[in-house]
Amino acid sequence: MENKMVKQEKAPKAQEIPEEEFDEENDEEVQASDIPTPTTQAPEKQAQITSAEPEMTATIPTADFKAFLEVGRALDLTELNFTVNKDGMAYQGMDATQVGMACAEIQCKTELHGQSSASFSADLMQIYRLMGKKLWTDATLTITKKGNRLTISSQNGSEKLEGEEIKGVSRYQKEPTVPPGLKFLFPSSGLVEDISKGALISAHITFDYIPTMETLFVRAVGDVFTLTRKSLGVKQSPELQAEKCTFPASYLLDISKAIRRVGGEGGATFLYLKRNMPVKIEGGMCENRGKYRYYLAPRVEDD
Repeated sequence: MENKMVKQEKAPKAQEIPEEEFDEENDEEVQASDIPTPTTQAPEKQAQITSAEPEMTATIPTADFKAFLEVGRALDLTELNFTVNKDGMAYQGMDATQVGMACAEIQCKTELHGQSSASFSADLMQIYRLMGKKLWTDATLTITKKGNRLTISSQNGSEKLEGEEIKGVSRYQKEPTVPPGLKFLFPSSGLVEDISKGALISAHITFDYIPTMETLFVRAVGDVFTLTRKSLGVKQSPELQAEKCTFPASYLLDISKAIRRVGGEGGATFLYLKRNMPVKIEGGMCENRGKYRYYLAPRVEDD
């Protein structure tokens, strides 16, 4: 992830994912017949794909799958790179402006049919459309990759919807390696509150660690006043260096909302800071059956 001056405004959203699409009473269900079938392949090749054995099958509680997707939805990601192995499912994706990256993993039962892992890219909006309304109410889901098709069905077989063509892994940057720096442990509720208050008055939020005070401050400079809060974060690193890093408030606010939804305010969140490097924010979800990680590019500061 390149370190560069970030824009104060997020890029326009090409396609809004509804906040709770599956809870609306009047939402129309997406039927398999509504989803176009790719026409670029010859009929005989389509037949081969249809008759092939599934390459991957994952069985997951619906609530866990919902939290799993919420991580990427926070940054308005579209295409996600999925990996499935013996431990469960994972994905990563970068937003359109290449400022933020979201990664999630969840433990679930998987069958790989002779492979050690399976990788593919899928559109997040398409997955939400596949879920329609009824599938969100079932206790367990089965997700199957067969050729270039992704199928999501309920465990009891009441619904079975096939999605559009999925692709090989796209050219997203790999998950960045954050160099050694400061590591803080936050109560999730404390970090969410600090970010929410800062985002109300400023387009940027600064994390400022002062070694002599052994305190991390969260600062937001507005037109009228400056908000300075003593963070509840507990320093986990032995180094006593000062760090001051500034990030776009809109991204941090979206991340904090996702933390509240998937991690719960009673959980713990880790924050990794290094001057002029992406911030890493990570924590657990689904009673520690899953993890989320966010990376956000800083505003580069002059020395």
